[in-house]
Amino acid sequence: MSGGVYQLENKKTRLRALPSGTRPSFSKNGKLWVGGKNIMAHLKQRVGWNPIEMRPVLMYELYKDCDIIEYHLDYAGAKNIEAFMEEYEKNKV
Repeated sequence: MSGGVYQLENKKTRLRALPSGTRPSFSKNGKLWVGGKNIMAHLKQRVGWNPIEMRPVLMYELYKDCDIIEYHLDYAGAKNIEAFMEEYEKNKV
């Protein structure tokens, strides 16, 4: 886990996580985490206390029904901004 882009997706609903405070919500387009360190920091956050087991509750426990979707980006080349805008306008539907 290093240079990719990551999302958390619910296995059943296929909705993506939108972390907000201690309780994540889900939508069609979720948050993107760039880099493995960033998503790991999110998943290791303490969000509460379990008094029965006498231990902290970590964020990853709230995502038990989720998969981590991993995308890898490849370098596709550099392009002049004017050429990019011209190509975009030409191909716009």
